[in-house]
Amino acid sequence: MRSPRAPALGVSLCVASVGVASAQTTYDFRGSVETDLRLALPGKPPPSGPNGQAEKWRFERVDNTARFGLTGSSGQTRGVFDLAFVHHGFGKPNDLDSLQTRDQSDPFTFESDALYVDISDFAVERLDLRIGRQIVQWGSADRFNPTSVINPLDLEDPIKFGDRVANEMLVLSYTAPWTVEGDDLTLFDELTFTLVGVPLHRTGQYPGSASQVFTDPDLFVNFVDSAQLRNFAGIQKDFIELGGTFDYSTEVETPEAALKNAQFAGRVSMIVAGVDLGFMYYQGYSDVLRPIRVEGVLPDGASAFLGELDLSDPNSVNALRDTLGVLKESGVEAPLSTLGPIGIHAVLGFPEVKVVGFDAATSLDFIGGLGLWVEAALTMHDAQDLIIDFGDPASKERLLEEGRFWKVAAGTDYSILSWWYLNVQYLHGFVDEFGTDNMNDYVVAGSDLKFFSEQLTMRLFGIYQMQDQSHVIYPALMGRFWPNTELTLGAFIMRGEDDSKFGSVAAGANQLFFTGKYSY
Repeated sequence: MRSPRAPALGVSLCVASVGVASAQTTYDFRGSVETDLRLALPGKPPPSGPNGQAEKWRFERVDNTARFGLTGSSGQTRGVFDLAFVHHGFGKPNDLDSLQTRDQSDPFTFESDALYVDISDFAVERLDLRIGRQIVQWGSADRFNPTSVINPLDLEDPIKFGDRVANEMLVLSYTAPWTVEGDDLTLFDELTFTLVGVPLHRTGQYPGSASQVFTDPDLFVNFVDSAQLRNFAGIQKDFIELGGTFDYSTEVETPEAALKNAQFAGRVSMIVAGVDLGFMYYQGYSDVLRPIRVEGVLPDGASAFLGELDLSDPNSVNALRDTLGVLKESGVEAPLSTLGPIGIHAVLGFPEVKVVGFDAATSLDFIGGLGLWVEAALTMHDAQDLIIDFGDPASKERLLEEGRFWKVAAGTDYSILSWWYLNVQYLHGFVDEFGTDNMNDYVVAGSDLKFFSEQLTMRLFGIYQMQDQSHVIYPALMGRFWPNTELTLGAFIMRGEDDSKFGSVAAGANQLFFTGKYSY
């Protein structure tokens, strides 16, 4: 039997539950209370960090979460409810009025991962219907699942990487009553067909550091492969040196709530000679935001030296650089300081995609339950264009031709001893990468050492980007010395060059964290 895998990033959510009976309905209550304290290390903060202090130790997160779940079962039907109340330690009082409003000085949010009705043997035997807010998780890899594309990723918290945002959907699942037994093992079993319909597109959650991509010209041109924006990034630097300023803003366009924009998915899964197999198809939208339009809003008087800037025309770009060069040589300090900010407005959207993929997993019992898995998804997309409008005329630049790209996850895990667990995984294409020329390669690896009957766990996991050598180091020490209680002390450290995957400020701050959790 395949050995259980520890999460590559993040701590597993474990809850205890207790059932009570009332008449013919059975209720199952479960929940947890968790406190989460984060301390950001100096040097690489997200832009939304408290006070924006890059060179100081500071508190990054002071959250307290109460989660409650309830399942009611009666005959062949179930109702599932999940709700989390999150109290955020950082208030946002920025004026006297906000000090008079409790939700500003003492903010909180509600989250829900499940609110659905589940009916077994719906219409016919072995056909199950689940309708409502839920998470559909596909794939066999550990945390990185390229075939699990129905629910968007929740990337807001790097410590809990792999979490997903629930969505309203309808799921039909049929398991055929077919089994083929061999002499020593089951040759064929659990043939299951699953259909999923999602009426509305739901966006994922992004970390606060993501906004840095759209306010730093160097980061933006790394995110968007645009020759015109690379030209403008050079102009921005000259403009700032001369006292000019920029006012950045972003806008996200989501698909209209129309039937034509509904998402559909299907999966066929089975067990063949001890191997779990799955084949899937998805038609909908990518999780990865892509730029649609970048607009410049020029202040009064800017046309005196900007002229009719056309970033697609090298002569126009060179003429502006010559003008800025003359201003630099004029000897006047900050000659553009009174001009007023140039507005930079980025419009982002979610590309339409079609995804086909497969996954397979097994465990080799003859060598102690060595786990093996592979998962791959082929994403097909239309051409991706970017409109750049800094006056007249606006221009269109082709960022990606119509095409396709693969994302792959393959790995193994093994319990060398009852107290020593190893996990190694190869990735082609990270969760935020899009386009065949933008795929990179990663190694995710780690180990758990368990002591005192698993009351103490020492964990060390990491990610290594093979192209730029940037990496993540994730050590943690977890104690379970009291019933239903877990204390965790750890760090999440990202290292690399300033323009690398994990070394960039857009990746967020390095963190020390301490969490305490009681489950019931």
